[in-house]
Amino acid sequence: MASQASSGNKTKPCLVISDIEARNLGVDASKEHKSKEHKSKEQYVTVTLKGKRGKTNDPGTWGAVEDDDSKLCTKWKESLEFDLAKDELQREDFVKIKIFQSALFLDKLLGKTELPVTDVINRRGQKVDFEVNLHNGNGNPLEAILKCSLQHICPEAATEKQVSSNAPIPVKDTVNTELPLFEKSEQVVKDLHKTIYFAEKPRDFEVRIKVIEARHIVGRNISPVVRVTVGEIKKQTRVKHTTNQPFFNQTFSFIFNTKFQELFEQDIKFEVFDSRRLRFNSLIGFYKCDVREVYNFEGHTVLRKWIVLAEPLESKKIIQGETVTTKNHQPQGVGGEAVGFLKVSMVVLEAGMSAPSLDNLAGSLEEDDIESNLLHLPGVSLSPAVFSLKVYKAVDIPQSMET
Repeated sequence: MASQASSGNKTKPCLVISDIEARNLGVDASKEHKSKEHKSKEQYVTVTLKGKRGKTNDPGTWGAVEDDDSKLCTKWKESLEFDLAKDELQREDFVKIKIFQSALFLDKLLGKTELPVTDVINRRGQKVDFEVNLHNGNGNPLEAILKCSLQHICPEAATEKQVSSNAPIPVKDTVNTELPLFEKSEQVVKDLHKTIYFAEKPRDFEVRIKVIEARHIVGRNISPVVRVTVGEIKKQTRVKHTTNQPFFNQTFSFIFNTKFQELFEQDIKFEVFDSRRLRFNSLIGFYKCDVREVYNFEGHTVLRKWIVLAEPLESKKIIQGETVTTKNHQPQGVGGEAVGFLKVSMVVLEAGMSAPSLDNLAGSLEEDDIESNLLHLPGVSLSPAVFSLKVYKAVDIPQSMET
């Protein structure tokens, strides 16, 4: 069983879970509304590590999120400690966390997640902050977010014996010296596979996108709406009526449980539609990239960048006996005229990573300069413009008092 963390120096190796906080509990990712039905009932957290289970006695404190009053969060001041004196923490271990709501007969599961301990082991003695999305009992992602800190505490005697980073990978000393040479090699390889942790299995990722605003959208009397697609998941903003410079300020979260390579192959697509026009002819412009491009930016983050919306390719279709012009997406690498600009932020998060703040809307003046802070598809050309000023004459200019 896990014990309550106590202040003071630790004499035994242990893992401490603290600063537990949950946001948007009871909000399903498939629903847009937020439920506050859990506010009046007690909630508690259970943590499981290596078969040991700990539970908070603190029912949690409810309150509004500091930077967003419309969102609610629960905080637990209590910390849980797991003794690791007899069972050392391994890189393949996971910390399993579940949040329950107390009920008369059967407590209700509000969300669960698993946290890897690889970074915790590498940063031994330091607090490692986690911020991940919770899942329901069936493993489906929720909008609820869990924040907590893990700390692997070891006595000073143990830290002095740590192997340096340049040391060879340890192999379990289980090789039978009586085996032939080729059989010895096979056993060494098997022991290496047991010792090294391969992160090739599917993991949790989040692609978080914020659509901030648009400028210079072509068209007259349009009511633009933006649809964001990542892989097969589609979400869209609210409609902004009768404007060519709409301000959206909406954030979308796309949750994936997949491998790195499969995630990188997912496309990110922005489409701007005119909600006033017929569906088959409503596409104004689009922008498309893949997750790998965003991941390659510093911090896996694209902050407050302007993207160029490309004009879609026109094609002829026969609808209800009449030939009409429809607009389709051009393949990446084939460009057309720019039909507007969209300001967005994008970030790719792995399980346990803290997301950068996307709340700074205005940014600096340099960031609001479209031409110097621009992302665009290959081949998309900007329309050239020439500003010409001629001065003919000046009259009634006051003379300077200086001699």
